[in-house]
Amino acid sequence: MTTTSQGGQRLAQSRLAILDYLQRTRHGALPLQPDAPQAHEPSQASPWRGLREAGRRHWEGHPARLVAGLAAPWLGQWGRRHPLAFLTLAAAAGAALVMARPWKLVSVTGLLVAALKSSHLASLLMSLMAASRSHPPGRGPR
Repeated sequence: MTTTSQGGQRLAQSRLAILDYLQRTRHGALPLQPDAPQAHEPSQASPWRGLREAGRRHWEGHPARLVAGLAAPWLGQWGRRHPLAFLTLAAAAGAALVMARPWKLVSVTGLLVAALKSSHLASLLMSLMAASRSHPPGRGPR
């Protein structure tokens, strides 16, 4: 076999591997490679990992996610067509938010009561406990 045909075979295998990876990640599954190292390195094991996972799970059931999912394509198209207007609108919205200071209107006690009444609190706590159980301190992920 010549080196060009070997290179062509390697290129074809590489393309198939990339397509397989893209297809798996689009459907929410992680790519499986038996000879690859674990996806989670011990350096990534931290107390924040469980909190990040719990936040991600909470966002999946949040009602604002639907609005964000519907608005994102339209805002993306509009931003590509009118980038200066998009930037100006974003700056104006940020300035209005800072001037209004909505965080001053809500008390910490009110937020705590709302969080405790939330139906998602149980799933959030279960996510945190599951993440801490699956990664004991000092051992890293399994």
